[in-house]
Parts: sequence; C-alpha cells; structure tokens
Amino acid sequence: MNSPRQLPSRNPSVRPLGDVKLTLELDPHPSSPPESTLAPADSVKVLAKYGKSFRFAGRFLSQKVLQDCAKLYHFCRLLDDVVDETEDKSLALIALNNVRFDLKQQFSQQAVVQNFIVLSQQYCFDSDTAEELLNGLESDLTEVECKSEQELKRYSYRVAGVVGVFMCQIMGVRNKEALAHGVDLGIAMQMTNIARDVIEDAAAGRRYLPGNWVACSPEELQSPNKQDAAAIQRGVRRLLIEADLYYCSAWEGLKYLPMRNRIAIAVAAEVYRGIGVKLKQRDCDIWKGRVHIGIVRKSALAIKALIKLLQINLQSNDNNPHQMELHLALKNLPHTNTSAKEAST
Repeated sequence: MNSPRQLPSRNPSVRPLGDVKLTLELDPHPSSPPESTLAPADSVKVLAKYGKSFRFAGRFLSQKVLQDCAKLYHFCRLLDDVVDETEDKSLALIALNNVRFDLKQQFSQQAVVQNFIVLSQQYCFDSDTAEELLNGLESDLTEVECKSEQELKRYSYRVAGVVGVFMCQIMGVRNKEALAHGVDLGIAMQMTNIARDVIEDAAAGRRYLPGNWVACSPEELQSPNKQDAAAIQRGVRRLLIEADLYYCSAWEGLKYLPMRNRIAIAVAAEVYRGIGVKLKQRDCDIWKGRVHIGIVRKSALAIKALIKLLQINLQSNDNNPHQMELHLALKNLPHTNTSAKEAST
C-alpha cells in the first residue's frame, strides 16, 4: 500500500508507522484538498491486525459503519504508535502538535488523519473531545505513575472514553444522554487494557495502577517481592471490579443504539470484558504472560452477549438515568454526566 505523498519542507523528519508516515514538522500545510493519487490506508485491515476483538464484533455491523469505525480506530492507532514507538519523545510531541494543527485547519496531508477529519465533519465530532484524546496521549510521553483513582479515570476517559463518544455518533446515536454511556464503555475497556498490560506498561516506565492502591515503581511491578506481588494482584482485581461498573453502565446505554449496532457493541463489550474475566480466573497473576481470547472463546462470549441482549429486550423498557457517581472524577470533561459536574462542585 502506498504511503501518503509528502510535500517538501524546510526540515523534513519522517518516521514510518506501519502503512503510513507521519511528518514530524510544524510548517503550515496548504489548504487545497487531497489529490486523487493520495491512497487512503486500508483501515479495516489495520483493525483486523491490531484490534481483533473489535473486528470480530464488527461482523455484525453494516459495511459503511464498519469502515467508519475502522477509520476511527486507525487514527487512534496511528497516534498511539507515535507515542509508543518514537524513541525521541520530543519528536513525538511535535507529531501530536502537527495533528492538532491539522485538526484545527480541517485538512491533513496524512490520509489517516484526513479520514478522521472527514468523519468529524460527517458526524459532527466536536474539537474539544478530539483535543482531550490528544491530551491523554501526550501525557504518555513522560514516565507515568498515577497517584489516585481519579487520575486513572481521567486518563482512561481521555484515551478511550472519548473514542466511545465518537463511536456513538458513528453508530447513529441521536440522544445526547447516551454519550455518557459511550464514555463508560471506553473507560471500562481501557481499565481492562491496563489490567492486562501492567507488565508491558511498566517496561515503558508507566504505572497506571493508582499509587494509593499499589505503592510500587514501574521497575518494582516487573520483579516484585512476595508482599508487593500480592498487593499488585489486589490492585489489578480492584481495577477489574471497577471496570465492571462501567461495563454495566455501557449495557444500560445499548437501548439508545439502532438494533444492528446494538448487537455489535454488546458482543464487543462482552468479548473485551472476557479478558478481565480470564485474568481474574488465574488470580490476577500478571506475570504469567499476556491474556488472550481465542476464537472459540470469542464465539462463546458472542453467544452469551446475544442471549443477554435478548433477555434485556424481553424486559420492560427502563428509563433509569445514567449513574452520576461514575463520572464524579470527570468534572468539566466533554459529554460526561452534567449532574456529576454539579454534584462535585
């Protein structure tokens, strides 16, 4: 697949990122539309390679919705790779600022970024929400040691909760109250990610488990003594229990989705939650290797999700409001529960 064509700059510095390249410079870009020769990356293939659980659930989506969700995933994946794979973090910061500039100008030479801009125009993504995503990713450019549960939740909102908002909009949600439930699914999945990847994150100098839960440095997470290991396992279990509260809220918000999309998100939520279930089944021993869910298990979880969805649909429609307690840590962040903002002031 061809990479997007780069225009000459005074000081070009380009780092390959899979199928694309992100120009690490801040010169203003021309305002002309992308040329027809600018081939967009195949985002569905990227989703299939790196987001296997999401691609599995995507089988229940229409081709149009799947492609748009894949473009969103590819954009997030690109930025995540910039942060994680660029050795010189100052260059990674420049790259993120490049994207900020492109989003503000509503044009990018990079096909993946331009695809996101088109999505944002089509589905009315707001710029504040996209900015929070960039803020979350930028915070990973330094050593991370979360101090509190509130810090963890605000980080999870920025790197994943906002993606839940975008997904809601792509999937045809018209009720603004539903967006808070989309935030919760993103947070739940991010907490599952953090629980699964404690060792990998620690190797990168990051500890997302709150310091008031686990008083270990990233180095100590990788090779703890017996006492610290027990505390880490308790912290991982506590994180997964917390994630379950957000998964439950996400399920309550499925009623806002069109039926076909509702099925896909129910499957995605159940499959992803299955990672945490499997981790708990081995007593949250994160040193045994990364948890994976095979195709047989995914299929069983998909069936479970469909049965659960059918049981919910057989019940009378509920009008339960979003639980504001879940967003008390998210004061002043876009599309969070407004009642939570008022309650925390």
